Amino acid sequence: MPVHYYREGLPPGETSPVAFHLVFATRHMKGLYVMNNCMVRSLYALYDEEYAGTFFPEFRKDADLRQAKEIIAREIPQQFMSRPFTINQVKQQFMQHTDVLIMEGDYRKIVLALRDTGLLEKIDSGVPSNDRTRFRIAPP
Repeated sequence: MPVHYYREGLPPGETSPVAFHLVFATRHMKGLYVMNNCMVRSLYALYDEEYAGTFFPEFRKDADLRQAKEIIAREIPQQFMSRPFTINQVKQQFMQHTDVLIMEGDYRKIVLALRDTGLLEKIDSGVPSNDRTRFRIAPP
């Protein structure tokens, strides 16, 4: 199924350029991550084409990442207030239930940055692991 890029002044749908194609291939979490990363790479390729001749070609990518960080910082307390969570659980929650569209690795960076700001606490000792290290909302 093609997903078309919105362009002001053009009717939505098949007359708009294709941003990416969505194909449901598996229910395995690795498939979710691969599909997410393919969509982001396609979107970034489109951004590269659209903004190549501007003074700030990276603006759209940077703006998406800042917006994603704000959304995740706001939503994590609502989604995980009563229970510990892992980075992978954050990725799965946001990839499946929100419009946040960032690379898989950016979720890790955002969770660790939120820990550094004091919004989150790392529960388990050692180097953070995406699938085993648990985090929780830091007490006020």
